Amino acid sequence: VVGKVDELATMTLQDFRTLDPDPRMRVAKILQRIINLGKESLLRRAQGIEGWRKNEVYQSYLAIGHQSLEHGMDINQAIAALQTTGQGTLTLDEFEAITDLNKHLRF
Repeated sequence: VVGKVDELATMTLQDFRTLDPDPRMRVAKILQRIINLGKESLLRRAQGIEGWRKNEVYQSYLAIGHQSLEHGMDINQAIAALQTTGQGTLTLDEFEAITDLNKHLRF
């Protein structure tokens, strides 16, 4: 049985995309899961955020940001560059939705 925190920590891009067709609704569901963990305790909320930040989706988000900063590209160019390597990556809408989610995930 996978726990709530483990579910966030092991989420793949494919898992993320099956949550909802709309990236904003996907991140709303992620946020709700973390809020629900926070209702259990602050520690569980922190564990949920930490789990989210370990998963493939968030790592892809970081890779796009890193690519953009390191090579002086805008986000669209960074996504395109990562796609040419055959790496699974986020779309611009997904990237922007996760950026908005991060605003709610402050400790």
